[in-house]
Amino acid sequence: MPTLNIPNAQVGDTVQDTFLVLEVDTRTLDSGDPYSLITLGNRSGEIATEPFWPARQKEVAGIRKGHPVQVVGEIQQYRKRKQLKVTSMRVLPADAVELTAPLPSVGPVDRYWETIDGWRREIAKPRLKRVLELFFDDDEFRMAYERCPASTRGHHAQLGGLLKHTTEVAAIARAVARSCGADMELVFAGVLLHDIGKLESYSWHGAFDFTTAGSLIGHVALGALM
Repeated sequence: MPTLNIPNAQVGDTVQDTFLVLEVDTRTLDSGDPYSLITLGNRSGEIATEPFWPARQKEVAGIRKGHPVQVVGEIQQYRKRKQLKVTSMRVLPADAVELTAPLPSVGPVDRYWETIDGWRREIAKPRLKRVLELFFDDDEFRMAYERCPASTRGHHAQLGGLLKHTTEVAAIARAVARSCGADMELVFAGVLLHDIGKLESYSWHGAFDFTTAGSLIGHVALGALM
């Protein structure tokens, strides 16, 4: 079956697809018995499952955030929102799936690099130019930057989201700097450097998540350390 396009899915559609587990939310009833809600995602978006009530807890035992799962089910509607009624959910071996394959992506990033690098070539201040070159002329840094999401569940939570977000912010910042007579080169450098700590703060090898350093320190302090 073709990969499910979650935003376009209709109530009654049959689902047989591979997803990444984005969240496992375990709660308790008034009786104290547990039930679980699972959020699944693929490149097109995310969808919540119906609740796995206490009688079905064995079906989801051991399923954790970041697991690739094979799911069979049907799209249903609950309170005007789509959810997935799950017939079966099976955890796949980690090496059976390219873990970035089900993740949302901005697509090809060449156009973003062309824009950013073109603006960098316009910088005349030699020290400012060299500071940016320390990062943006480094192949390993660029490879990580073009894969990193801009957030884990918020804006630009996509592979390549950070580079796209940076390009958009840079375009806005340059226009504002030009209109108010600010130092455009300094403003642009600030845009390029303000989120570099996200490379140390986020993990995108599987479901988007925080690294230990990202949880404890945060991307602003990590960027300053870089």
